[in-house]
Amino acid sequence: VRRVGGIQALGMIYPAAQHPDTPSPSYAENGEGKFLTYSAMRWFMATYLGGQAAAAQHPDFDLLHSDMAALPPTWVATMGHDPLRDEGHALALRIEHAGVAVAHAHYPGAIHACIHFSGVSTVGAQVVVDLAAWLRLQI
Repeated sequence: VRRVGGIQALGMIYPAAQHPDTPSPSYAENGEGKFLTYSAMRWFMATYLGGQAAAAQHPDFDLLHSDMAALPPTWVATMGHDPLRDEGHALALRIEHAGVAVAHAHYPGAIHACIHFSGVSTVGAQVVVDLAAWLRLQI
């Protein structure tokens, strides 16, 4: 098992991989009315990075242009009705092109944050079960 800084594996569920100021097409399709919104993502990013001006200069906000070669084996989950769907898919491809073992699980009927709604939707629980099964294979 390849270890990077002691980390044996990495699981990402609906990752944000680029700044919302350069939105992927899934933002247009799913950016309003399906739990996570485009304006909420802009607020999250500005809050996390210290304001819009700081965000534009921050080196860590754009994973799609980061060096992925040092990552451990990675599992990426994307949801069909999520503004982050396309960038999550692009991130999985970027990781694969960096030579890192990657598994991409796509859940076409799911929304962002589906794992928080497992009581009313089985897909959220399935995402967690799938990630746990993949993680068991990595250790």
